[in-house]
Amino acid sequence: MKADDQALTQLAGQLGDCLRRQRARVAFAESCTGGWIAKVATDVVGSSAWFEQGFVTYSNAAKQSMLGVQAETLVEYGAVSAQTVAEMTAGALQRSEADWAVAVSGIAGPGAELPTSRWARSGSPGSSAVRQPRCSGTVLQATGRRCGGRRWPAPCRGCCSGWLKMSNSRAFFALWPDLEVRRQIARVGRSLNGCGGRMLQPQDLHLTLCFLGDLDAQRRRCVETVADSFSAAPVVLQIDRIDQFPRARILWVGPLESPPSLITLHDRLSSALQSCGFAPETRAFTPHLTLYRKAQRVEPGRIDPPIRWQAESLTLACAVGGSSGAPSYRILNEWSLRSL
Repeated sequence: MKADDQALTQLAGQLGDCLRRQRARVAFAESCTGGWIAKVATDVVGSSAWFEQGFVTYSNAAKQSMLGVQAETLVEYGAVSAQTVAEMTAGALQRSEADWAVAVSGIAGPGAELPTSRWARSGSPGSSAVRQPRCSGTVLQATGRRCGGRRWPAPCRGCCSGWLKMSNSRAFFALWPDLEVRRQIARVGRSLNGCGGRMLQPQDLHLTLCFLGDLDAQRRRCVETVADSFSAAPVVLQIDRIDQFPRARILWVGPLESPPSLITLHDRLSSALQSCGFAPETRAFTPHLTLYRKAQRVEPGRIDPPIRWQAESLTLACAVGGSSGAPSYRILNEWSLRSL
């Protein structure tokens, strides 16, 4: 056994001990390592108690089809990027029954140049950790924990330090724009970059319908059952308004006039969720997509020509505390909007 294999085997054993104590399971999403990490993990005696599954996504097409990595992320940032591994991590969690996920992408082999060692890490809940280690190749890795379910103890000393952890399950139902609509809204956002603040990543743009807050396993099953039996027609919106919530310093875009179908969808969903213990919002429903946070005060404006968006699915998502450039939300489930 080579030194690298021995070190990885030792680390896999420590990982297994940590996961076993937490009664948790892990999934691996690998690119350049081609299943090597999963192989070493399953060589550990007793790994069936904590290893869930592995995804080998060597090509960009595999990353998209198996893990749901966005094509725009691969084009804009490349396969070897923090943004891509963050989406690989989210995809591994969404497409498995694992509680934790590890994603790896890089340029490996004898032809790879030696990178400069760089770190961006935090061990606190709701934060992210992306590592580019010093080795014979460029590797970026991110790890994540499934949101929802049950409360977790602090990471074990040593073996879990520096993992990307999902934040508490701040869950909500939303309408999620398709790729072309996100691109058009992002162009509007870039034209407003003089407003200061932090612009959301295009993949994070959404229109919140109902905020749920923390979801335990029982409540999540309940809201998903509600959504399974819910029926509504697709909603057509005209995104033609730029406005702001001054006190919250949120700059947003939305429809100047809310279509009746959107109001009906919001009201019916809010009413249906009462069976799961969620009280309807007392504030008036203002349909919007947040574009900037901590923005300076700006005058309301119009988007001309307006952006036409036909929303055809209902999305359940939660906040994951994404790092700079990484998604801040994870899609938990989706349902097609259709009439009975």
